[in-house]
Amino acid sequence: MNRILLLALLSTGCLAASAQKPARQEIMEDLNRTATNLYAYPTPQGITYTKPPRGYKPFHISAYARHGSRFHASADKYTYPLDALARADSAGRLTPLGREVLLTIDTLYRMAHKRIGDLTQVGADQHRGIARRMVRNYPEVFRGTVHVEARSTPILRCVMSMANECMELKRLHPDMTLQCNASHHDYDYLNNHDSCLAHLYAQGQAAHSFREYSRRTVHPDRLMAALFNDPQYVSEHVNQQELMPYLFSMAAIVQNLDLTPQEADRYNLYRIFTPDECFDLWKRWNYRWYLRHAFSPLTHNEVPYMEAHLLRNIILTADTCLASGRRNVTLRFGHDINVMPLACLLHLDDYAFSSDDPDAVAEHWRSYKITPKATNLQFVFYRRKGAPDMVKVLLNEEEMRMPLDSPHAPYYYWSDFRKYCEDILHKADEVLHKYQSR
Repeated sequence: MNRILLLALLSTGCLAASAQKPARQEIMEDLNRTATNLYAYPTPQGITYTKPPRGYKPFHISAYARHGSRFHASADKYTYPLDALARADSAGRLTPLGREVLLTIDTLYRMAHKRIGDLTQVGADQHRGIARRMVRNYPEVFRGTVHVEARSTPILRCVMSMANECMELKRLHPDMTLQCNASHHDYDYLNNHDSCLAHLYAQGQAAHSFREYSRRTVHPDRLMAALFNDPQYVSEHVNQQELMPYLFSMAAIVQNLDLTPQEADRYNLYRIFTPDECFDLWKRWNYRWYLRHAFSPLTHNEVPYMEAHLLRNIILTADTCLASGRRNVTLRFGHDINVMPLACLLHLDDYAFSSDDPDAVAEHWRSYKITPKATNLQFVFYRRKGAPDMVKVLLNEEEMRMPLDSPHAPYYYWSDFRKYCEDILHKADEVLHKYQSR
């Protein structure tokens, strides 16, 4: 099957690259997964890597990582549910469970005081763990003299993620040279999501589809009855369709905080939702991320091209590093809204799935697998004397396959991979020019 045909099949959802458990089963195995992009990075367990072709050794790593676990990035995530419950409490309209939930949210809000969006220790540990496994899995890259260059957006949680990962690398390999930078100068590729494409998901068919799906998946009546003792008060003073997702977001953030097991159990808000509610709210949340960052017929299958700038930087930087002949590592630190479309743009596994059926999306495209906290894309380059360079791609430290011919997949010849990316970038230029010229 040629590459063009394979790309077409993937983009229309006709070919799934990897089998998955049914969405509901996978969600019920770990309710934390319902957090979508708030899912705390799961430490990889039991991964077995494919051996590279004979004689090939890793010598260069290029990566893009999202910041690690953090507090909510906007204060309203805390204040909206807190204010809604506090007003009801003042009016004597909360049940005992409602008052318990109010106290829990008030405690979580106080934990986040003057820390909105800040990295937690959980997030710092995630990046230190990624650094340790990078050294363990690719020791040849870190042998002898190696130069590590790290760039971050100037957002504090990203800078602190870079600092923790680089400090761990330096601790493990003191002889390496290290250069770190965090500047708006690098924003064009570290956090550029072209606004000219935003209208595709912010209005029109995509926006209508999400509103309709929200009505199908947010069923607040049972929860409101459990929290409030007066249905008339709820009807007159509570926006049920908004409050329920806000409460669910509060449940999701707890896993990212520095808590003892006893505290985590005490502040567990998933317990106020039924399994059906958790699954439905996850599907809604997952669909929102899908429409904003993936291939969808409702956005003309064009949104992922917003990450052309980052992909171009990865290719051009790799050219420079490979030509140098030195072992080196290039690290980039940014955000989930860059990893999501890039994973789709590269057609990693089945993340290029495209459908206007939200329930089908849940079975094929799961945001907690693509962008948990500290999500990372690693491009690991291999070299053998007298042979062409090769590369493999890892998402969250798992090997990815692409619709690209190779007798050694998931290892691909760099020349083939580079041509594959050039074709994508050519298409991206056409898409971006179309909207920028309007």
